[in-house]
Amino acid sequence: NASILVANAYLATEISARTAARGFVISSSDASGTKNANSAAGLIAQDFDSRNSGLATKITCSKNPCLSPGGFVTVKVTKEVKLNLPRVFGSRSISVTSQHTAVVDELRAS
Repeated sequence: NASILVANAYLATEISARTAARGFVISSSDASGTKNANSAAGLIAQDFDSRNSGLATKITCSKNPCLSPGGFVTVKVTKEVKLNLPRVFGSRSISVTSQHTAVVDELRAS
């Protein structure tokens, strides 16, 4: 059961990070990009886990503003997975992290 929870979290974070980064780079502004990325990550994570517990999204950019043509936007998604293990094994949760980097179109109007 624990391995299924970890595999599920891996898929959720991997797809969430990719979708969030893509959603950010097609947005009209940095503010809407952040909103779009967070919404996309949350929606994808819900597909894998209706509880959507412990999901964190971090967005970093290679340029300022983020949506500068030719820039890179990286979205890192982390999910805490609570494991149903006996206390003897110590930690009863782990963090699963995935990240994706998307390129801002060079032909984009700045």
